[in-house]
Amino acid sequence: IAPAILAGLIISAVACQAGQKVSDDAAKPKGLWLLPRKDPGNTARADCPGNMKSAPRVVWSYGHDSKSYSFVRPVRIGADTAYLVRHLNGIQAVLPNGHILWEQPAMGASDVVDLLATARTDAPVILVTLGQYGLAMLDAVDGKMLWSWAAPAGCKLGDFRLLKRDRNAYLVVFPVNSTRGLAFEYSPSQRRMLPLWECDYTGKYWANFGPHLVLADMDRDGLEEIVLAGKPGYLGVLDLRTGAVKFDYKNTHSSLAE
Repeated sequence: IAPAILAGLIISAVACQAGQKVSDDAAKPKGLWLLPRKDPGNTARADCPGNMKSAPRVVWSYGHDSKSYSFVRPVRIGADTAYLVRHLNGIQAVLPNGHILWEQPAMGASDVVDLLATARTDAPVILVTLGQYGLAMLDAVDGKMLWSWAAPAGCKLGDFRLLKRDRNAYLVVFPVNSTRGLAFEYSPSQRRMLPLWECDYTGKYWANFGPHLVLADMDRDGLEEIVLAGKPGYLGVLDLRTGAVKFDYKNTHSSLAE
């Protein structure tokens, strides 16, 4: 074989091997940098694609700090203006200078819903959510838990609304994965939620799709009703104080009900 032809064959063979290697590398799975989940439902994960063969080493970071607070809500406690803050899985009352008045470090508080009045204007109670599964009330003065409620087994907190009227308040809850709804009435003198009603709405909507609710005066009597929406195609107006259905509508047309 002529030297020129032999050289050409060698070059072609090397090129083929290189091409095969590139093809093999492309077929290999790429490394993936799994970033921390951003919420309990894992709805906002942002993994970074790459070709890493080992776990990355963090050189610097921007964002979460174990000493930082995830929300801040001002509250009047005695003569002081303090702030309710969420720290990790707990809640604290902190003065502007950083002094901690009290803390509940492991109660699982996820958000402050609102402050409710008591007989003392300088000692409100705090309504908080406990993750996706419950609600609780705390004494703003010392952080003591005054009342709590947990969703039934197999259910989550779902949609809820708080209606404040002067010093009184109503709390309406419709757990997810249930056809039951319930309401509480806040007692300023007892500083806790008292059961008002609990009703079963089986046959009105599917248990695992909502329902969603708003509070609005639907019959113009000056009092809010519960406007409930669920699948398939259900709308209901319920009495806030009894849970009774005042009027409702269910679309039975299959294409619209979905």
